Amino acid sequence: MHRSVFFFQCLTIVLFLFGLLAPVPVQAFASPIIQPEHTTSSPELPTFFTKAEKKGIPITQAASDRASDIYVTFARPFDFEALRQAWLDKDILLQVTSRGKSIPVRHIARENSRVLRLGFGQEQPLEEAALVTVEIRDLRQKPIFATSYAAFVLKDAKLPALKNMRQTGSGSFLLEFDEPVYTGPRSSGFEFWRLNGHDIYARLVSVKPETAKSRLFGDFRRFAMLELNQGARSLYSPSGETNRLEGFGVADYAGQRSGKRLHNVRIEFRSPKPVEPVPQIHMQSPEQFVLRFPSETVSVYGFGLPLGADAIRFERQDGWDENGKPKWTTKHVRLNEDVALEYDGFTTYYLHMKKDWTDILQTKNGGPEYGAPGYDRVRITLLKGKAKDAGSTATNQTDIVREFRLPTDTRPPRIVKTEATYTAVSDRETLTVTFDEPVQIPGATRHLTPSNGESAVPSPAFEFVSRKTGKHIPAFVTGFLTARDDTTYTLTLPNEVALAPGRWELAVRNLSDDAGNQADILRRTIDIRPSLLLPHKHTEPPALAWGIAIDNVNADKTPEADEDVVVLQFNTILSADARARVHYWIAGQPLPPTAKVLARSVRFDSDNDGVLTDQDKTGTRMTLLLPRETFGILDDAIVAKPVEGIHFNVQVESEEGEDINKWGSSPYALSGTTDAILKEALSRYRKAEAAPSDYLWLNETIRHAEAELSASRAGDTEGEFPAEAIEALRQAVERAKQTATSKQAGRGETDGAIHSLQTAQAEFYTRQHGLPADKWNLIMELRIARSAWQEIKENPYQYPPGLSDTFAAAIAQAEAVLAKENASEQEVQNAYRRLVYAIIEKAQYEVPPPE
Repeated sequence: MHRSVFFFQCLTIVLFLFGLLAPVPVQAFASPIIQPEHTTSSPELPTFFTKAEKKGIPITQAASDRASDIYVTFARPFDFEALRQAWLDKDILLQVTSRGKSIPVRHIARENSRVLRLGFGQEQPLEEAALVTVEIRDLRQKPIFATSYAAFVLKDAKLPALKNMRQTGSGSFLLEFDEPVYTGPRSSGFEFWRLNGHDIYARLVSVKPETAKSRLFGDFRRFAMLELNQGARSLYSPSGETNRLEGFGVADYAGQRSGKRLHNVRIEFRSPKPVEPVPQIHMQSPEQFVLRFPSETVSVYGFGLPLGADAIRFERQDGWDENGKPKWTTKHVRLNEDVALEYDGFTTYYLHMKKDWTDILQTKNGGPEYGAPGYDRVRITLLKGKAKDAGSTATNQTDIVREFRLPTDTRPPRIVKTEATYTAVSDRETLTVTFDEPVQIPGATRHLTPSNGESAVPSPAFEFVSRKTGKHIPAFVTGFLTARDDTTYTLTLPNEVALAPGRWELAVRNLSDDAGNQADILRRTIDIRPSLLLPHKHTEPPALAWGIAIDNVNADKTPEADEDVVVLQFNTILSADARARVHYWIAGQPLPPTAKVLARSVRFDSDNDGVLTDQDKTGTRMTLLLPRETFGILDDAIVAKPVEGIHFNVQVESEEGEDINKWGSSPYALSGTTDAILKEALSRYRKAEAAPSDYLWLNETIRHAEAELSASRAGDTEGEFPAEAIEALRQAVERAKQTATSKQAGRGETDGAIHSLQTAQAEFYTRQHGLPADKWNLIMELRIARSAWQEIKENPYQYPPGLSDTFAAAIAQAEAVLAKENASEQEVQNAYRRLVYAIIEKAQYEVPPPE
């Protein structure tokens, strides 16, 4: 959020609030450290500010040496778990801005008792050499943290370093760096790898949540996976000897923009010994079988291709032949058609029956009964030479055959294990439940097989039962997190359970296994520990909660005070960009240029019980102050008149980037009384004497500007400011201080002082020296050239022999220019042109698409 805009908006709304004759619970709407105005008077301002500072823990410093994180220091130790939960519930706002743009905070972590780490996503990191500001706002009725902020200029000169490496397969590696690294599309970087002296195609990708465990509770940004394809594996040294893998161009978050990359990632590993892919084959149930290989096993047709129906044959016994031997058939059990083949990490392959055995045997049509002698056997064969070890490329030299007698399964399933886990995918804590055999859950099990006589598999019910109260709280299976073996399922952890740690009972009713055995009820005692990551309270989609339009607001009975007003309350925090006028239309027209869009985050009465508590939600309240003729001709006799038929259109985004598009044909809560404005749009501050809260907002704005001044340095390099820009902001601060020290200023004066200071800040941000635009263009062109060069190397016969050398020379020149801090404009342009000419030359040899 852009701080200058934020404080102006906050000031105006707070001034509205404190202009009311009737006292209201100010803490619910205003800044947490502002008290009702009758508690003090202007002569008591110094004491008031002293007390206010003691009411919460303020930020004392913010700093960072990387574009992915900020380290925020507080004046006193704090409870991290309580802060984290309040942040998730949007009761505490942690807002970071850079160059006037809001940078969403994706992760927070405790560094020590006084230092908090804020983490960002690779799609929107901090900007190198930019002025960065951090702000905290505690919106709870009894705030712990004081509204405060700190500023610094980011200098990310350090390259990432590889800390740990773990080989996870014959050609896959889990890498841990000392800071987050970029794992986005290849076109956004020039990362490449070399194996045993040969250039290969490989790139870092993000890890799955279950692959790496992080103390940052779901922050896996510093981990990355590297997977070598079959072409790279063909370059391995002989079995048992050492391979040397080198990485070039690995970028941290700042490297995406600055071009500074790590070129010395070195990994050594031994070539795998020849391993014949001979699996262990097991029957998990009469309708599910599994093949477990000792290492990654793929199809002989290429790496990355799993085993298919040409490699595995599934047969059932269909009586006896004339010699009294079992007669085998694939009728009704063909792979893929009747039996699903799935794999998990190339080491485990599952065979799932798609039909119940009574359907396969055609029992209804006079076929044999399930379990009848001569029809109760299956045979699974891994065919000779059809499976290949991914590391050594060895194949199976013989058919691998296993026979199974289908048992008569009459025992219902049982629970064998439960475990509370964090799931980054759903951003919640969950509960995994493991059964002793495959079970069937509609909506989660991939292949349901209703038993003979059943039209469908019954849906089980999962409930948490309180040992104290006996209350039953339903839980639900999260289908997309289900294990492939159909024995482990993931349940949501309801808020009521997560918020009440202790002993609970999990009850499961009507659960069916593959054979149709149904458990009436399964019970298991579960100890719910105090949660590290409690669920969000705000689970409904972002939306406009209510809105109202009022014509001719004239509480002061003065012509200059007249305005038409629209108040919109959202159920979530909006993005900083939502304050732009272009996102709002009234009666099919954009807002006039003189309209004011005010915004602040407030707790609103979301449950409509007439009382504001910590259980109510927090969202952005937008107040649109429009010219008095917007809704019609001025009528001085009317203080607040409902305007029917006012059409509006709102198109904004939440803080998380979710769209909120709302069209309305009339305001939501039409009323002819001033109460309908909810004490917010009344404007009597123009003629009133400034209250302590007005002075407080002005002084906070001054402290904010001073914090940024203290972080700013004069100069001509990246991150510095022209000396005249710093002096202009300093003078604006001094002028604002003159109003702040006046004990009889009017509200209009304090409002004007804040507006002037924030306008000066906005101008100040634009003067900061950043990465030159032409240098940025060179980086972008270099990324395109890297990708084109890789295409040439992968298709050497399509392009002339010298073209690869042309690209190599152009790329080398561009890298040298980018590495040179004081490269001239001419050097940048020459390197840019050379890349463009190389790309144009390559285009002459492209194969045109078919017409």
